[in-house]
Amino acid sequence: MRMNALASIRSLALAAVLAIPVALSGGPGSALAAGSTGRLDRVPVVGAAGDLRIAPPSERGWQEANGVSGLERVGRLDLLPGEYALGRWRVLNNPNGPYVYFYATAINLDQHPEVKSAADLATAKLTQLCRYSDGCQLIAPEGGSASGQDQPASEGTVGGETTAVRVSTDTRKFRVSPGSGDLENLSVTGIATEAPPENTYDHVDWTSRHVFLVHGNWGYELRLTSIDPNVLQSRLGDFDKTLSGLRFAY
Repeated sequence: MRMNALASIRSLALAAVLAIPVALSGGPGSALAAGSTGRLDRVPVVGAAGDLRIAPPSERGWQEANGVSGLERVGRLDLLPGEYALGRWRVLNNPNGPYVYFYATAINLDQHPEVKSAADLATAKLTQLCRYSDGCQLIAPEGGSASGQDQPASEGTVGGETTAVRVSTDTRKFRVSPGSGDLENLSVTGIATEAPPENTYDHVDWTSRHVFLVHGNWGYELRLTSIDPNVLQSRLGDFDKTLSGLRFAY
């Protein structure tokens, strides 16, 4: 009974994440700077003076999380060939609660000639995510089925570019060894949550909102993710604000 109740609560929270669209708008000055070609022959740099100017609002508690130990196992990114992690940030809503993470990655499209649009990039990235997941569901944010290659997309504009938006749920099991059917219980304190370390898990379920876009010869994924869809929902406004402020400098 308790598990059914928890499942119902989780389903309601996920439905809320799907129902609330992030208003994606690049705003004035978000397109290419004068004289830009849109091509960049190195890995983009994130920062106030970088190629990709984006960061979650620090006044809302967001902090850089590039060096979190154990994150690769608990919430790995499963990068594509030619994909690079540009930045990670995280925030807590309460001292003992789950984290919400913001990830930014860049994909060198010279290595992926099949990707011509944000929708193509969404298909490539989420196929990769589900390939290595222990349980993956892809959902179109504004409703409808997102199975197969013809996933409906919610579209918007970020940094002057058209986006494709997806929502996913992704189960990560903690196996004793790669390929093993045996699981081990791990503490995810300091990684996915700040719950007491005696709370251990043999898996975690991530809920994520993904925004994909293409600019020049690089594709980008911007992801908001948490093991608690209720907490994720509470930070959609921060996600919106962050994306609305995105600027390219190439």
